Amino acid sequence: MGYAGMFMNSEVHRITGLDPARPLFEFPLLPKDFRLEKSDARFVDIIHTCGGYFGYKYSQGHADFYPNGGKCGQPGCPAHRELIDSCSHGRSVVYFNESILYTKNRGFTAYPCESWKSFENGLCTMNKTTMGYLVGDVRGDYYLHTKNASKYAIFNENYYY
Repeated sequence: MGYAGMFMNSEVHRITGLDPARPLFEFPLLPKDFRLEKSDARFVDIIHTCGGYFGYKYSQGHADFYPNGGKCGQPGCPAHRELIDSCSHGRSVVYFNESILYTKNRGFTAYPCESWKSFENGLCTMNKTTMGYLVGDVRGDYYLHTKNASKYAIFNENYYY
């Protein structure tokens, strides 16, 4: 998608990176013209689900979402499956798909935070937003938990779109 954004003759409104590839893009780090990053579209949001392994580890978009810390080992993905079928890496696609399918009654509620550790320690409970299809024009790094099976979103009943 970084290439698509770079070669478009007009401005791209939005690109959603679904656990963008790490091998040969972030490791070794290629120049920004050759990988997805925030200058590729007016708004770039990224869902990290296997960061540091198959996917980007660091923020590259305007809004970067880190479900369950953004690392391999997403809930419901057995460790032995990571090398075989990239379960965590593919989970970003599943999360985004569910953000479209269940927009009327579910949302992936995410919170801005400086780190997963701070989020896990309960230090980030304000300014929530939605990860996925309904994301607003937000900036920064966002963290959230998911369930380990389909209808992955943990719906926050106090959140309204």
